[in-house]
Amino acid sequence: MKHWITMIFIIAIVSLASIQAELILYWSMNEGSGSILSDGSNSTTSYTGSLTNMDSSAWVQGRSGYGLNFDGTNDYVINDKGEILGSELFGTGHNGTITTSIWFYARRGGVIVDEVNASRNWHDSQIEILDTGEVRVRVWAMNSVSLGTASLNNWHHVVLRYNGSTSTLDGFLDGQEAVSDVVQERNNNPYGYSGHAYYPLGLADTTNLGDGRYFSGMLDEFRIYNHALSSTEISQLYQNPSGIIPEASAFLFVALGLTLYILGKKALWI
Repeated sequence: MKHWITMIFIIAIVSLASIQAELILYWSMNEGSGSILSDGSNSTTSYTGSLTNMDSSAWVQGRSGYGLNFDGTNDYVINDKGEILGSELFGTGHNGTITTSIWFYARRGGVIVDEVNASRNWHDSQIEILDTGEVRVRVWAMNSVSLGTASLNNWHHVVLRYNGSTSTLDGFLDGQEAVSDVVQERNNNPYGYSGHAYYPLGLADTTNLGDGRYFSGMLDEFRIYNHALSSTEISQLYQNPSGIIPEASAFLFVALGLTLYILGKKALWI
């Protein structure tokens, strides 16, 4: 009995370490002031976000806590340390697998999540909403996937998921998986062969899925995983914007394992 409980505890710790490692960038946007977004992920590297062309008025009530308002003219946020982020997605032992999650409130069509290299001579929009409300996702240089239609002037949750092991691109809009997906090889060194990966929020792009305009609206709770999250994990993100997320559920598993371990030891002492 004691060995069985110990095994549960060990499995819990291993599971926790694995899931935590998958979340490589997380901007909760709950700072409420300033020009820098802190990274709340468990990555060994902290990827901060820089607010560009945005002042204190950009801080607004978001989907969960604070969020950021984008004026649709020239506002955007971009991460630092792109050379390291690129290695976490495409370096040794990685095949470009990625899950990107964000909450958005759009007033019109525009780019929600973009990707660029260091010199910005290579770029494309990854998540974009059109004026019709249609939301599309894409990783370079695959065909895009339509996730359905989101109403303007309301909060919605969008997820892009690419599984490098199966070369499959799909996504979710408000917890609902796309009707179709795309199975196609992507470019495994997409950043102009520089190895630098930057994921600007709200940045206009001429290589786009609609009209490529600057995003007009609000954004909140941005996450990047170097793992293809399961449908259940994505449902958790949708149902709990800043609550129980995949890595948090592992903490619960660890707590349960520790409790069982302690109870097991006490039982042996009686």
